Amino acid sequence: GVKDSHAPGYNILPGHGGVLDRFDAALWIITLYYVYLVASGNIPLLW
Repeated sequence: GVKDSHAPGYNILPGHGGVLDRFDAALWIITLYYVYLVASGNIPLLW
């Protein structure tokens, strides 16, 4: 993703690349996990 650690005021998580990098990584993991659940047929929370 786009690095935001150089922007002033965005160094909330020192050593972790900034908030946007954390969010970007989490978004990919959540998407891949959902694709895995759909492919395996184990979709939780179907209301």
